[in-house]
Amino acid sequence: MSSRFASFGRLVIFCTLLTAACSSGDGPHSEVARAGVETLIDGPSGVEVTVPATALDVDARITVTSLPASRRPANAVSVAPGIRLLPEGQTFKTGVLLQIPISPASLPAGRTIDDVVIMRSPQAGDAFVPLPTRRVGNAVVAQTEHFSDFVAVVAMDMATIPCVDHYCPGSETCATCPIDCGLCLGANVCGNGLCESTESCGTCPADCSCLSDGGVSTTAVVFRADTNLEWIRDTDFGPYTQAGAAAACDNLVANGIPDWRLATRAELVSIMDYTKGNPAYDGTIFPILAGTTVWTATADAQQPTTNAWAVFTSGDITSESNILMHAAHCVRSVGSAPTRTLVDNLDGTVTDTRSGLIWHQTNAISSASYASAVTTCNASTLGAMLWRVPTAAELLTLVDDTISTGATIDSTAFPSTMAVPHWTSTVEAALMKAWVVDFANASVAEIDQAQTATVRCVH
Repeated sequence: MSSRFASFGRLVIFCTLLTAACSSGDGPHSEVARAGVETLIDGPSGVEVTVPATALDVDARITVTSLPASRRPANAVSVAPGIRLLPEGQTFKTGVLLQIPISPASLPAGRTIDDVVIMRSPQAGDAFVPLPTRRVGNAVVAQTEHFSDFVAVVAMDMATIPCVDHYCPGSETCATCPIDCGLCLGANVCGNGLCESTESCGTCPADCSCLSDGGVSTTAVVFRADTNLEWIRDTDFGPYTQAGAAAACDNLVANGIPDWRLATRAELVSIMDYTKGNPAYDGTIFPILAGTTVWTATADAQQPTTNAWAVFTSGDITSESNILMHAAHCVRSVGSAPTRTLVDNLDGTVTDTRSGLIWHQTNAISSASYASAVTTCNASTLGAMLWRVPTAAELLTLVDDTISTGATIDSTAFPSTMAVPHWTSTVEAALMKAWVVDFANASVAEIDQAQTATVRCVH
């Protein structure tokens, strides 16, 4: 979860400042979540509830209260106080994040925080359903699309949580097994990759592969001749797990064409514009909303079974647990993708035949500030050429996201590459920040220009 002080436009609620609105200690905490504004509510026992700006059409009062210790599923050990979110049944357009801190002392012998699962049940009854759960430091986080009772537990018998094989068979739905099938938004099961009996191509084209509007589609598309890719102009906001996002694109029929798919990491990066703010896209071509995170079809080579790459509209590229809920951007190939050959010029430089760029074969400096990196490249006389720091878009063309160990780059063309962040010349001058590409894990982020990183110069 992002820092509560870092996000512009977030409404942060502290009960210590609003004593008239919410109780102190572990009593009920209550506050109004505002439509169009991200709201963070501090609950009992260190619990945090984050309501995204897009979750509500109208304001809603939310109450967070504790549950008795006995409120838990059978054959499971509670490792934190249970939480009731009110009003019961309150639904949201996008999932609400629930973060529960976990004390190591509360864990059964031989278990770790990675064994903790957040489960949800209606207030009346014990029909606990496991939610996709991830670890954030000494806390666990899950998403919910409606309010009920929530408990953080360690299952002593895995048979009590059967739906954890990341496969959604016909016997499971997003309501009975959100870990495998994705979350249902309210009563809508559209987007879990199954064409339910209550769905049709008119109500859920993402799941039901058929032409909408009697076979006539007017979906807007964008063709990029430089990559031979055709894009659906509008992002499918879902949200989906990574598998659900892939299914949504696989099942899409647009303009009578069925061969759409979820974009790979490299393909999605090709339509980004790092010279812009958030969103880092050309808004006149791809009207994507700031704050959206989009799944890619590319698994994290270092954690291929659990993680995939996701691209944030801010420009950040990170490895995310593939059961988290994000948007999808669908694409199709039109002809062959341009080929690329890296040519060793035998003078310390490498030419990329696709982009026409010429690169230093080795890192120009081991660790330097952004200003020093610029000076180093500009002063290079290698091959009697003029050198500079590459843009983010240029440096990203060298990333090989299929590599699981070592630097994520072609090691034959670029031997001895340092598996560390590399400077780019794409900067946010007002904040004195610049983008870096980390060749340790292929991630992309923005850091202060006073920090240090290596650099690979380009001509």
